[in-house]
Amino acid sequence: MTYKSRLLKLIIISVIFIALILILIGLQGNNLGYVKYTLYFNNTINNFNAPLCIAYDANNNFLYVTNFLSNSVIVINASVNQVVGNVSVGLYPTAIVFDPSNNYLYVVNSGSNSINGSNSISVIDPTTNQVIKNIVVKDGNEIVFDPSNNYLYVASSSSNSISVIDPTTNQVIKNIVVKDPYGIVYDPNNNYIYVTNPAAGTISIINPNTDQVVGNVSVGLYPTAIVFDPSNNYLYVVNSGSNSVSVINPATNKVITNIKVGKSPYAIAYDHHNGYLYVTNSGSQFISVINPSTNKVIGNITLKYYSYGIVYDPNNNYIYVTNFYSGAISIISTSSPVNVLLISILLAVVIITITVGLLLIRKWRK
Repeated sequence: MTYKSRLLKLIIISVIFIALILILIGLQGNNLGYVKYTLYFNNTINNFNAPLCIAYDANNNFLYVTNFLSNSVIVINASVNQVVGNVSVGLYPTAIVFDPSNNYLYVVNSGSNSINGSNSISVIDPTTNQVIKNIVVKDGNEIVFDPSNNYLYVASSSSNSISVIDPTTNQVIKNIVVKDPYGIVYDPNNNYIYVTNPAAGTISIINPNTDQVVGNVSVGLYPTAIVFDPSNNYLYVVNSGSNSVSVINPATNKVITNIKVGKSPYAIAYDHHNGYLYVTNSGSQFISVINPSTNKVIGNITLKYYSYGIVYDPNNNYIYVTNFYSGAISIISTSSPVNVLLISILLAVVIITITVGLLLIRKWRK
């Protein structure tokens, strides 16, 4: 075998090896996510022109979306990604939560006083998709379920209080004084409740055993949403005014870092499938993806519209994002599609390389 033949064989093997590695990368893709579907709604028929917040019902695998301007909740069958129902609630519904203790949904109606159940919490029975009761509250922004005592906590910013609801009676049993509460989350690691205070730029810490504020944490400007990450037991706070996410260690109740995201971030969700955090940016047409192991933004998912509410569906591993002004839901898959074009090109390169190499080796042997 000549020197040229040996060199050419080495080149062929190297090209094939590199191409195979790139093919494997193309097959794997990345798992940050991409918009797989956009669920559009006919606003005339469904009156679905301002989807805001969204909740997942673990009992029936349906999604429930508050329609802020239509005073309703839209029911989506996530298995087929189609609207299957429409529930009338109070004025200007914002937040919604699923209560696993009774399998009911609780909707925060943020509108002014009215006989239609505004300034109230509408209780929906998913088996009938009917409102079975309206619970009077002073005001409402966000709501969370506390599995340690099976109570619901409603943040009411204009009344500077947290309303505590007992779902067994669907009655307010107590009001906790908190200045300007907005976003709210339960920490299953220490059983505390953390509440964002937008005007003060702080987080209030509530002990549900005593219903007392036991501490405060300073974060960024105008904090809105907050989420618990079970992978590291940290809390992630969306700072809408400073375009960042503050990371809190609940063991010390200190901010350990701040992560820059898009403009006017609004909400955040944890993806149990890949362990990433997804932040909606109401002032940017993309979602910021955070890796909590490094607390860095590792990518952005481009959207056609501005994003607001967000929820992870563990049944299909999709992420659902509300597009408030467009009357649509962006459905994000966190398993990227196979790059067919890249793989086709690389296979062609391998075939051409082998063919040309064999022809040259045969020629040199003559």
